[in-house]
Amino acid sequence: MTKKTQKDNTEHCCPLGDLTAAFEEASNFYRRREENDPTYRETTGWDDPQVLSCRKVINTACSDKLVNEVCVNGVCWRRASVPNHKWVDANASPPRHGGQRSHYHTTFDLDGHSVHVDYIKQSSSGPGSGVHDTQFFVDGQFVSRGGHAFTVPARIPRGEPAAMQWRGYLLVCENNIDHWSTPHPSWFTLWKQDKTQYSESRS
Repeated sequence: MTKKTQKDNTEHCCPLGDLTAAFEEASNFYRRREENDPTYRETTGWDDPQVLSCRKVINTACSDKLVNEVCVNGVCWRRASVPNHKWVDANASPPRHGGQRSHYHTTFDLDGHSVHVDYIKQSSSGPGSGVHDTQFFVDGQFVSRGGHAFTVPARIPRGEPAAMQWRGYLLVCENNIDHWSTPHPSWFTLWKQDKTQYSESRS
């Protein structure tokens, strides 16, 4: 995929849909409100118990660039190179009652498939109105999400750190994006499952 094609895909083929609806849906998701909408996206990157068991170890390893392999319960993940990508500011409109909204997204190729990541953030002075949401899509189809909401007096996480498990890959987003004004290329860490070692551990 050329740089021009990658940029065009990021700017014009965003699968997140209507942004106002996306912020409302994200707020409902992190506050675990019941939804009857069939498009409600509930999957997180840690729903698989096998992956969940190694979340803490992988999350710690993400910030240590010297760690290239982690193994938990006989399942090993090796660090892989994150494909080149560029975050694009999608210029989100502010909420009706004041405050700020941000929407950034990026697209890159992984094993011949188009991976698209959307990051939205909302903050305002009102209670219970803050939300950080990251959603992952492959070839235009939703895969998983993760993030958190803010409500007085607590922070409500769900599926953090945001991650995508797909075909033996685990793409993890480091939580420190909250401290940056825009997403950074080093935000992602990519891991690939060692299928051979996993098979041997089960035999």
